[in-house]
Formats: sequence, structure tokens, C-alpha cells
Amino acid sequence: SSQIGAWRFSLAFQGGLVLLAGLLGLILPNLLRLPLLNWEGYAQAGFALMLGSIGFLAGGIFASQAELLQQAGTQLAVSAGLLYAVDLLGATLGTLGMTLVALPLWGLRPTLVVIAVLNLSALLILYTGGRPYSQRPGTDSPD
Repeated sequence: SSQIGAWRFSLAFQGGLVLLAGLLGLILPNLLRLPLLNWEGYAQAGFALMLGSIGFLAGGIFASQAELLQQAGTQLAVSAGLLYAVDLLGATLGTLGMTLVALPLWGLRPTLVVIAVLNLSALLILYTGGRPYSQRPGTDSPD
């Protein structure tokens, strides 16, 4: 069904964010130590690639969650408005919390680990949906 498809897309996009944050946490600090010839060019290209990847993955999560809310029977305007408000609140709190608190206090690597753990937690919540295994999309009912 299309609900299972949207749910799987949400899982894939959230998993992509987990992998991206985890890989950045492992690779980026080590790259900063390398004596590269044109470090500024590599940094700019890497930053653009990272922002594009994060934007693509987060946009995919937003779209698939909007589809799931609509399929759950909520009105389109209500579900889109609620999802957008929660998305903006999370983005604002995440941006302020990471730039004003986490990065100055912990540094780059621990902050990226926290981001990976938060995204992994969201992935697990999305996967389970707070429901028993038998009631999750894509699983057969014991009846």
C-alpha cells in the first residue's frame, strides 16, 4: 500500500541522516588534520555537498511524513500546518542548541555524535511508531 511506501521512505531518509551524521563524526575531524594543497576549495565543496545531502534527506522526511498524516485521515491543511510548525520548531531549537551550546562546549566530534544519536532515536521511534510489532505497517497480524 502507499502508506507502507511512505513509511519506508521515511525510514530510508531518517537512516540516511543517521549515516551522514555518523560518517561526518568519524571522517571530518580526521580530514581537518590532513595537509591538503587547496584546503579552502575542498572545504567549500564538502560543505556544499553536506548541506545538499542534509536538505535532500530532511525534505524527504518532511514529504513522506506529510503523506502519512494525510493517509491517516487528517485534513490536508491541518496535517501540513502541524507538520510544518513542528519542523520549524525543531529546526530552530536544533540550530540554536547546536551552535550556541553544543559546539562551543563539546566541540565538533561530540556534537556530531549527539546529532547521530538523536537521529537514530528518531529512526527507532519512526520504525516502532509506539506500536507493538504486530501493529506496525508491513507486518502480518497474528489473526
